[in-house]
Amino acid sequence: MSARPAMIMIAALSALFAGCSPQPQVTTRPAAQEPAPLPTPAAPQNWVITAVNGTPVDTSGLRARPSMQINGSDVTGSTGCNRYSGRLRFIGSAAVIPGANTPQPWLEGPVATTRMACEPAAMALERAITSALAQGYAFNVSGARARLLDRTGTAVLDLEAEAVPVQLSGTDWQLVRIGDMVTNTSRRPTLRIDGNQVSGHSGCNRFGGSITITGDRYVTSAGAMTEMACVDVAPTNLEAAYMNTLWGSGTWSITGRTLTLSCPQGRLVFEAR
Repeated sequence: MSARPAMIMIAALSALFAGCSPQPQVTTRPAAQEPAPLPTPAAPQNWVITAVNGTPVDTSGLRARPSMQINGSDVTGSTGCNRYSGRLRFIGSAAVIPGANTPQPWLEGPVATTRMACEPAAMALERAITSALAQGYAFNVSGARARLLDRTGTAVLDLEAEAVPVQLSGTDWQLVRIGDMVTNTSRRPTLRIDGNQVSGHSGCNRFGGSITITGDRYVTSAGAMTEMACVDVAPTNLEAAYMNTLWGSGTWSITGRTLTLSCPQGRLVFEAR
């Protein structure tokens, strides 16, 4: 046999044996399921702790309401006696709150607290709150309520969203009363304060002006105003009463969502819109 046919024969046999030899099996592992990342809120989340391990919190005798604030990756708050702080667990570059069936707590390590001494009941509540924080595996939010769950899915903390106080500046106010007169016209007058500027609608025309705030006292000065004629008498009379009472000096106060301006000319009561 010549050299060339022999080489062809050897190559064919090699290919045949290679095809019959067992191929190594490739084992693929399922991708690890990571907890969903915690979205960083545009503003801090403020919560009031209302129950610990299902028991309602008794705030009598406490220095402060038990609370929790989540701001980015920082978790801080009050136990009712001391302040505490901790950090959300990170996976990669994302702060996460693991689901209740994952083996990782929601915080990186134990929380740190200040060390002021309080009444025995307050100290017992503090121990219960810090223990609950350490047991947390999932933080579930539903509207204005939240629950911190342990590894079994049992709530160890119940929380309610803390109401954000209404601010004098930057709020759209609607006039509801001038003295004893209720402003129930089709278009109620409005007021908005932005820094030292005042603007709004009189019920008939738009107006502007300036304001100076010193503590609970204010001084307003009238500025430009449109000159539309109102067909009905009621808006015209309302505008005159509103403008006569608004401009000048007096005191202001906010209770809940109600703003009251009191001055020698009378009193204006507004509701935040």
